[in-house]
This record gives sequence, structure tokens and C-alpha cells, in this order.
Amino acid sequence: MLTIHPTAAGFLEQAQEALDRDEALHNLMIGVVARLLEQPDYYANQPAYLATWSAGGAPTYAAVMTPPYGLLVAAFTPGAPPAGAVDAVIESLLAGRWPMPSVNGVSAVSGQLARAWSERTGQRVNGEMRERLYALRQVRRPPSPPGLYRKAEAGDISILAEWITAFRAEAIPTDPPLDGVRIATQRLEIFSVWDDGGPVAMMGNNRNTAHLASVGFVYTPPGLRGRGYATALVAAGSQALLDSGRAGCVLFTDLNNPTSNDIYQKIGYEPLADFTMYRFDG
Repeated sequence: MLTIHPTAAGFLEQAQEALDRDEALHNLMIGVVARLLEQPDYYANQPAYLATWSAGGAPTYAAVMTPPYGLLVAAFTPGAPPAGAVDAVIESLLAGRWPMPSVNGVSAVSGQLARAWSERTGQRVNGEMRERLYALRQVRRPPSPPGLYRKAEAGDISILAEWITAFRAEAIPTDPPLDGVRIATQRLEIFSVWDDGGPVAMMGNNRNTAHLASVGFVYTPPGLRGRGYATALVAAGSQALLDSGRAGCVLFTDLNNPTSNDIYQKIGYEPLADFTMYRFDG
């Protein structure tokens, strides 16, 4: 049975236990819904799509969308998600006239919905982004380049704003652009930098779950790459998150970027699962 939840609190009441059973795998969905709960205006006060499919009284599938971003899907049972759940989500999206720019999730799960959506609507997949989710429990420190790790400060806001905008344009050019000034100003506390006579790389702790910290916004300007700044920053920043009481860290990488995948593994991040975002026409 499909349940559409009008509030993030209602969604979590139904899905929290299932999400928490594999906190690392579902960290993105947990983080998105937690942000809806804690900062209702974060997504410009647009309504969110929050759905769970239950069998035998327990949720086995969930779907979340915060326009203008695409759909995020998760399955809580081994094997392929039940076809009934996928079909029910699609019909409810169509009935509610929700936009469908993309679907993201563990590759087998998002792929199933992408195929079913295309068959049901005729809307074709026109691109995909393949990512790998990594998890870390212990940092392996790399050789340190010149400079030092530090938390971002008010004087860094302008450069962080510029880098946040550049990061989004480079990493996910098909997503809506980010307001770098707003993020750097309102969420300065989540950022760290590597400082070598001034900031040379940035890292963000962009969301947390009950026990894990998510690392993101890792960016070095093109002219400063290849010097080990980002590697040292992510190692030091991940260690700081562990020292703060987090049991581990997670992050996503673009599978088309072998350099970043290699770097993160060298400092202790281990592959957990592959995700694929499928984008649709129009």
C-alpha cells in the first residue's frame, strides 16, 4: 500500500526505522528529509513529495522529491523493489502533476523506476550520472602539503561563495545552480578549508545522520589542483568529524572521475554502493 505523507515528520514516523537499518546507504534520503523537518524553508517553501510503500505493515520502499530537484528512491528489502511499489509511485506522481527531471538511488533501484517511468509516460532518459558511495571509519593520513587545515571563517565567505557556485557547475551541471553567497553566509559552520597563504581548497560537512557525517562540496580551483590540498583537507576534515563523536563519514564521488575515487580510497574511504541518476527529456 502506498502512503503519501503531507509532512516530513509523518514520513519519518513510518520510514525512520527502515532507513536507520542501513544508515550509510540511505544517508542522502535521511539528510534531505531531516532538512525538511528542521528547515522548512530550505527548499523555497515548495511542497515535497514524500511516499512510502508498505507490505505486511512494514515499509519496503520510499520515494522523496523536493522540487526543483528530482526523485530519490530507496528499497529496504533485498532484491528488486516490488513492482507494485514502483507503479504506485509513478501513478501518484502523474496524478499530482509532479515534475520529473530525474530519478536517483542505488543503481538497480533508480534504474527500475527510470525504465518504468519511460514506458508509462514516453519520456525518455537523456543522460545519466554514475556515482559511488564511500564510507570511512578510520582515516589514513596522507603526506601533508604546505599549509594547514582550519575551519572556515567570516573572511572566507566571498571565496567560498565563488567555489560553491563553481563546484555545482562542474559536478552537477544539469541541476539548478546554487546560491553560493546564501550557502556560505548562512551555513559557514559546515565548511573547512586548507590554508596555504589563504584558502586553496574547501570541504563541507553538508548533512549528518544519527551517527554519520556526510562530506561534500570538496573543491580545489583548477589552477591549484595536483598539489595534494584536497586530499589533505578531506583527511583532516574527516578526522575532525570522527573526533567530534561521529562513528564514520560518507561521501559520493563521480565514477567518471578516477582521480577523486583513487584519492578517497587512499585516505580510508571504502566503496559501499553505486548510485545512478537518470535524467529525463524536458
